Amino acid sequence: MKKKTKCARYWLWILGLFLAVAAGGWIRRIYWVPTLQVGSHSLQVPEKSSYRFFVLGDTGSGDVHQYAVAASMEKQCQEMGGIDGIWLLGDLFYTQGVKGLDDPQWKQKIEIPYGSPCLQKAPIYPVFGNHDYRGNTESMIAYSQHNPRWHFPGRSYTVDFGHVLRLVAFDSAFPDFCFSPSTCSVDYALQQVKASTAAWTMVTAHNPMSSGSTLGYSHSGGVLGFFLRQAFCGKVDAWFSGHAHHMEHRQVVGCDTALFISGGGGGDLYTTIPGAESAFLRSEHGFLAVEVSLYDMVAAFYDIHSQRVYEVKKKTHLRK
Repeated sequence: MKKKTKCARYWLWILGLFLAVAAGGWIRRIYWVPTLQVGSHSLQVPEKSSYRFFVLGDTGSGDVHQYAVAASMEKQCQEMGGIDGIWLLGDLFYTQGVKGLDDPQWKQKIEIPYGSPCLQKAPIYPVFGNHDYRGNTESMIAYSQHNPRWHFPGRSYTVDFGHVLRLVAFDSAFPDFCFSPSTCSVDYALQQVKASTAAWTMVTAHNPMSSGSTLGYSHSGGVLGFFLRQAFCGKVDAWFSGHAHHMEHRQVVGCDTALFISGGGGGDLYTTIPGAESAFLRSEHGFLAVEVSLYDMVAAFYDIHSQRVYEVKKKTHLRK
């Protein structure tokens, strides 16, 4: 029976990849999908002994909830003495993405909320969400040329933080596969993960592999989450995502990758259901703070009052 189950999963995986390749061209006619250009996708950050980041998605409401989370981030940033970056997990603009570089949403939803005294010193590393694809995605990449804080060289890209961490920013909102790392996001991400020699290898994406959301199938992982688990589980140390509007630390059976859902950045909250795979689950606005060194990672969720509501510590496998 186990052999048949493994065989069925294998063929489902093959079928999914085939459908992804077949549907890619058709979907590109509907959405404005930027080209994945190898050569402009890699960023290097100077070596340090440790790095601190704030991680959150689904921020782009521009309302009191987004600004309350940003204020909490500023307070925590000052208490920490600064951070090394903000990882934005997609859906940065509700309900439609930006129309261009002069769209007022840039100021309302990026520059003002994350432009406070401490946060403004931190570079921003974003990924696309499904709502961002309803606008001009090319301008989101081009914005890097207008704002030195905005690091978005391509719809998928890699950031190496010395020898401590390789971050692969993955465009899960358009997860195409075509056996070409220079063209398609899944191929690119898998290539960059395999080539990593850092102590930690992590992925930021909009879509979760799995979550405790009750809103809909895609928000709890869905078919895409199933295929992402087959491709990335055990190959990366942590997967950070939003799309589901809550805060969660999840460890899926059979997946040796820590899953963090930080979707409480400003959008409307979704209901959740607790389960055995959720080490922490809360439907509240807030953000995730992550600190990594050569041997340790500490991840902590904070609410809008800058109160730490959950913390987990992990040791690196040092598998390289």
